[in-house]
Amino acid sequence: MRLVHPREVASVKGARAGFTVLEVLLALSLTVVVIGVMLGGVVAFTRANTAATALESLNVTAKVLENYLQRDLRSLSRALTFTRPGSCPETVPATAHYPPATRLWLLDEYVSWVDYYVDYAWDPEKGLLHRAVDLNGPDAIYRRFENVAHFHIDCLRGGQVVATALLRERLPDGDARAGQQVEVRVSSAVRMR
Repeated sequence: MRLVHPREVASVKGARAGFTVLEVLLALSLTVVVIGVMLGGVVAFTRANTAATALESLNVTAKVLENYLQRDLRSLSRALTFTRPGSCPETVPATAHYPPATRLWLLDEYVSWVDYYVDYAWDPEKGLLHRAVDLNGPDAIYRRFENVAHFHIDCLRGGQVVATALLRERLPDGDARAGQQVEVRVSSAVRMR
């Protein structure tokens, strides 16, 4: 007895080899999606890591600047920097190497109260703040602070002097308003003698 099938069944001999164009395109599109997701994750991680590194750098610079300002305002020579209520620190004219500077006269409390000065020269175009100390000072260390978008030492008001600085990340595209920023604000009481 012989069975007859109404439909012909595919056999190994009749099977086709390879893939259709649709199957190949589907495999390629899935591969592109997987690679895109992986690259997107790498790019997102890199951007987040770069932003965190830039903010950490700004915070370190801000902390060092804050420490210098606190020490300088604490050591102010009240008789030279602020001669009367409402007076302002001396402005030093620009030189070939430095922009205009704000001069603070300080007293060295460790060496018989010797007077010396510290100049804070800020260049808004370059975003640089220079701290130059008189050779008579205890630490004649020159400091340069990058990414300073604003710097100001106020006049004496209500017995207080306030120094403020704004540090801003500089982005490659040059937009001065964009980027992360850190503000430094130091206040100190000045007793008139």
